[in-house]
Formats: sequence, C-alpha cells, structure tokens
Amino acid sequence: MRLFKVLASRGGRIVFDERVRANCPREARAKLKERLRAESLVGIVYSITEIPLEILREIVDARAAELALRGPRRRVDVPRLLDAAVEHRLAPLTARVEALEAARGRTGASAQGAHRFDAFTPPTPAPANAAITGDNAAQRRAITGPNWREIRAHYRRTRSPKQTAALFDVPLNTLKARIRREGWSR
Repeated sequence: MRLFKVLASRGGRIVFDERVRANCPREARAKLKERLRAESLVGIVYSITEIPLEILREIVDARAAELALRGPRRRVDVPRLLDAAVEHRLAPLTARVEALEAARGRTGASAQGAHRFDAFTPPTPAPANAAITGDNAAQRRAITGPNWREIRAHYRRTRSPKQTAALFDVPLNTLKARIRREGWSR
C-alpha cells in the first residue's frame, strides 16, 4: 500500500482534502469517488499526489534523532542530513547523466552544435557553404523537393505510377493522389 494526498474541488470550493492509502492512483481515484458518493468525477477538479513513505520515514527518523540528541554539544543538523540523504538517492542518476555527457563529448557533439527544436522559433536558413556537391539528384530532391513537371511527363509516357514513384523517389500514394487531383490520366 502507498500513501496518496488527494485534493478535490467543485465550483471553486474544496470538497475533499485527505490522505488515502491505495495500491495505485487509479485505486485512490476510486476511493475519492466512493467517499464523495459520486458515480463519476465530472465537474470535479482533483489532484492525486503520491507521498513517498521512505522519505517521510527518513525525515521522522532524523527529527527523532535530533530530539533524542538535543543538547548544547550534540545538535543534529536535520537539513544537512536530508540533503545528504537526497544526494545519496540521486547519486546513480547523477553518475548516469555525467556518463552520457562524457560520451557526447567524445563523439564530438558540443553544446553549441546541438540544436533543440522550438516550435516558436523560426527555422534558420542553411549556410551558404552547404551547397550540393556534384550532380547528385537525390541530394537536390531532398533540398528542393520533387520536380512535378518531370514526374508528370514520365508518368504520361509510362502510365505506371509504381515505376514513376520508384524512379523519382516519391511516395506512391502521394503520386496517385496528385494524378487524381490534377487529372493526369486525361
């Protein structure tokens, strides 16, 4: 059993604010419905947060140790003990993050070169020195997109959507849709 803090409100008024013992959040939600005597939670805003019992036990033990050892010479610094306990628990994660950063540094990826997607930032144009080398048609198509005039001419010669899609490296369904939409078969 785990301990969950459940807070629920309806119409801006708190209707439930308790701790609930349950195996999972779904079970805690079922207990919330049961205690509110409601068939559904429509119209109720609720939050179910797990209270980690292990950390609570560590806090209680630290506080009990502080009270037991209270005196002018034997004062226990609870915040420092808690920080040490949290740091001990996070040590494996910290080590993993450091290993990943070190591996990224070995592969040559730098923090400046890494690009993070942001939907609100317009894309930056490609640098001028990123020109296509040689006469590589696949590279050109990847940058400029397919030349539909050439594709239509080839399709009219062969009347084969599969062959045309394979030759120009375009999706078959995209080609078929364009054939129907623009009436290439007429």
